Amino acid sequence: MEAMGDLRARIQSTISRRNFQYTRNCKSVAEMLQSLHVRFAPSNQARRNEVTKAWHLAIQRPKRGTAITKWLYDLESAYDEAVDFDLPEVKGLHPHFALTSASLEIDSSFANDWDRKLLKIDEKGPNKPDFREIVKELRDLRRLRESRTSPAPRHSAFQATF
Repeated sequence: MEAMGDLRARIQSTISRRNFQYTRNCKSVAEMLQSLHVRFAPSNQARRNEVTKAWHLAIQRPKRGTAITKWLYDLESAYDEAVDFDLPEVKGLHPHFALTSASLEIDSSFANDWDRKLLKIDEKGPNKPDFREIVKELRDLRRLRESRTSPAPRHSAFQATF
């Protein structure tokens, strides 16, 4: 019973003072959590709308100066949430073609190669590629190409000779 009291105190110590009212008259930890959930958790439809919006934002072409690794991470996260909500935007080959469109300016050969592959695939067939694997391939290609680029030359007026 002491552990429940500790848990109750821990919950109340982690919420702001103005939200304390939602836990004050609760008789159990479960009731406290339920009260906080009712007050702060979005409805299923509101959450679905948030996830849809996040997907649409994530799948847009990254703006100049955007860190591509972060963009890909955010894209995968948005995709996973959209799949969890069973959004039509991530069914079939829709997300795959959206990725090739969004990545065209980042790596046109990747985008064009995948467009060719995707056009030959039946979206309901067993050969449908995993979206995450395509994202991983783009990430790996970027890393490979970045590792091959030579460092920028130092700016000096004359080469040093010894």
